Parts: sequence; C-alpha cells; structure tokens
Amino acid sequence: MAVASTHVVCDPTRTRKLLLNQRELDSLYGRVNREGYTVVALSLYWKNAWCKVKIGVAKGKKQHDKRSDIKETRMAGG
Repeated sequence: MAVASTHVVCDPTRTRKLLLNQRELDSLYGRVNREGYTVVALSLYWKNAWCKVKIGVAKGKKQHDKRSDIKETRMAGG
C-alpha cells in the first residue's frame, strides 16, 4: 500500500511557476488585455514528475456568428 508523506503537506491550489520566455509572456499579456483574446488550455499531460499544459490564444465568437450557428443547428435538428 503506497502512503503519502504525513509531515509534508502540499497545497494543491498554490501558484505554480510558468515556464515561458519574457517575450512569450509579453505577447500573451498584450493579446489578452488589448485585443480581447483569452488563454485556453489545449492539452494537459504528465511527463515524469512534471505536468505540462499546451496553451493557445483564442477569440470568442461575435453575436452574429452565434446566431448563425444556432440557426444551422436548428435547421439540421428538425
């Protein structure tokens, strides 16, 4: 039976270090703050003791795009 350490308690909600270059961070901050983009986690996987996240930048749909998608799904559904 595997037992975790009882004297070392790890906080699961602590902040983690983000391993990006300063140029990459500046690009992400600029897009998110000025242009209305958001950062999205594309994939999450484990490599040895590290948890790696592949991130992307996405922009939300406009109102007319949402309306056209709703119309298409209603037409296809019946």
